[in-house]
Amino acid sequence: MTGAFVDPIVTAINEYLTGWDAFCAAPDQEADEAADLWAVPHRVLSIWDRGCQTREGAVLALSLALREEEFGVKSLSVPLMRAALSYLQGHAAETAPPG
Repeated sequence: MTGAFVDPIVTAINEYLTGWDAFCAAPDQEADEAADLWAVPHRVLSIWDRGCQTREGAVLALSLALREEEFGVKSLSVPLMRAALSYLQGHAAETAPPG
């Protein structure tokens, strides 16, 4: 028996968010070590070049893109929006009513 499919972008975003929360919770003297907890997943997302594979992934990607925009972190916005758009464009064609 195999596990349920998990969209790779969901995994990457969850790693980033978990790392960010851990970084924020770390004592100041551990900040340098804790920075890698969010910085590595951030780098992965900043060069993301694949579309989302699930609705959950698209929603999560758009949610994080909006959050990052609000905080002025532009490096994630475009890759995340492109990933979500790719999913939406693919599914729009599948669900379009017959012409």
